[in-house]
Amino acid sequence: ECFPYYSTAKGHWRNSVRHNLSFNDWFHKTEWTRNAVKGHGWMLTEHGKNELCKHRLFDYTKLYHCLSQKEIAYLLINCGLLNVVCKD
Repeated sequence: ECFPYYSTAKGHWRNSVRHNLSFNDWFHKTEWTRNAVKGHGWMLTEHGKNELCKHRLFDYTKLYHCLSQKEIAYLLINCGLLNVVCKD
């Protein structure tokens, strides 16, 4: 919904993302349950958080131009969600 590419792209992008997450030591797979439905998700490892903080200079204009709903970029920035894992 926020990134229009994924609503029109073929399903192979999911496999590509899953492959990259599983072979990158920045992430680990976690299990979750919502309303009796089990699933999996990905979380940053401590190593991933540290590396992300090293490279956290971010060009917000690129994010803004990728979003279909431009106000979401401001919400992410104002809520601090893009910097949530970094300690100053």
